[in-house]
Amino acid sequence: MSFGAVNTAIFFFNFFVWGALTILVSEITVRRLRKLPEFKDKLGLVLASGVGMEIFNVGVALSLPQKFIRRSNQSKLPFLFANLDLLYAHTRRFERVFARMLFWMQTILISHLVVFGFIGHYKLHLF
Repeated sequence: MSFGAVNTAIFFFNFFVWGALTILVSEITVRRLRKLPEFKDKLGLVLASGVGMEIFNVGVALSLPQKFIRRSNQSKLPFLFANLDLLYAHTRRFERVFARMLFWMQTILISHLVVFGFIGHYKLHLF
């Protein structure tokens, strides 16, 4: 099996897992959080309604180090991230694990696209 075929198979497997995690986090966690009155304007910056920015913001807030998120919430731009204290108070442990998995799977997918798109664009024959 060639490198390109293995690379494509890994990409599509990761894409499938990312899609499943997105659905799980959006249906289980974010939908419930949107209904709570405490989360009005506390799920981070939303550029367009209905495109899943809240899902990404929850994943970022739960995945990055707490010190970084707390410091950014005390800065001049606290609306960029979801409120970490409220998230921890209103989410269960497995929801936080799914949100972290979603964030890191999305990071891996984007990195994969950038790296292998660069290799393909410049026709670098590494293997």
